[in-house]
Amino acid sequence: MMSDLSRKSLSGLIGLFLVIGLLALPLSGVNASAQDDYEFAIVPKAVNNPFFNAARLGALQAGDELGVKVNYTGPSQTKVKDQIDVVESLITRGVDGIALSAVDGDALVRVVNRAVEEGIPVITWDSDVAEDGNRLAFVGTDNYQAGVKAGISFVHSVESGKYAVITGTLGANNLNQRIAGFKSVLNTLPEGTYTEVKGSPFPSEDDTQQANDYLEDILTSHPDIAGIFMSGGWALFGKSAYEGALGDRIEDVQSGDLPIISFDVLPAQLRLMQEGKVSALVAQRPYDMGYKAIHLLYKKVVEGEELEKDYYPTDLPVAYPSNVDEFMEHSEEVYQLPD
Repeated sequence: MMSDLSRKSLSGLIGLFLVIGLLALPLSGVNASAQDDYEFAIVPKAVNNPFFNAARLGALQAGDELGVKVNYTGPSQTKVKDQIDVVESLITRGVDGIALSAVDGDALVRVVNRAVEEGIPVITWDSDVAEDGNRLAFVGTDNYQAGVKAGISFVHSVESGKYAVITGTLGANNLNQRIAGFKSVLNTLPEGTYTEVKGSPFPSEDDTQQANDYLEDILTSHPDIAGIFMSGGWALFGKSAYEGALGDRIEDVQSGDLPIISFDVLPAQLRLMQEGKVSALVAQRPYDMGYKAIHLLYKKVVEGEELEKDYYPTDLPVAYPSNVDEFMEHSEEVYQLPD
């Protein structure tokens, strides 16, 4: 039989365990609730662009995994002032972190630094801010090397002659780095091998119609042009507008006499490639950019840890007509626009 002392000891132990258990339960609940209260914002250059929607999907996936709220918000068009206004509003609201694709690397420095001063860490993705911007890290394409890959594709297709560049906004650091990488390859060949036409690069402002207007003007003004490089895929987002801009030069693109090198592997672009209407596409990983940016903000804000580095690159495969079907397999799902 158990002695009175043993009964008292057992009773005391049971009581102690119950107290510890009761204390632990509310503490766990508070931690989970506090984690749910964290809100991170992911800000693209424009919300109605399917490329950026892929980053949105990656960010939302990360938020679901980590148990934090992710708010996808940005300007409806690629406008510097509109994006600055969006970031200003996020600072006023007091979000816990911002993941930003900067419309203009220089113009966004001031508002990025203000966010950091207010205790809101900023991760840039896709398009970085200038060096005096106090962002934590950049996630995305090594844009210079991406331009190099585009340049290699170009020189393998074009022996010599005139070329033109169609870009987005002239102040976008990511696009300018691609152009620099592209030209670095062309410049390895003897001077005069390639000649850039007057007015290039032509700024489409990330607008599909404007990009195609430039494309049509280039082909009309320079009928002897040897090839075209587009630092982003805007012209290819509108099939009918693109085909209309090419006009009777479509056959030249299909035969390889007029190579067109561009970026991204959205379904509309890949379908054009399957039809032989674009020569090479340097792929990016916007889903991975959004996913990684939220994880890095979580690590800094919630876990209180420092980041190991300030640049997290994504890979750079290149799509050609010979391997386009491999890219098409997953493209439809990743790049769909939200309902």
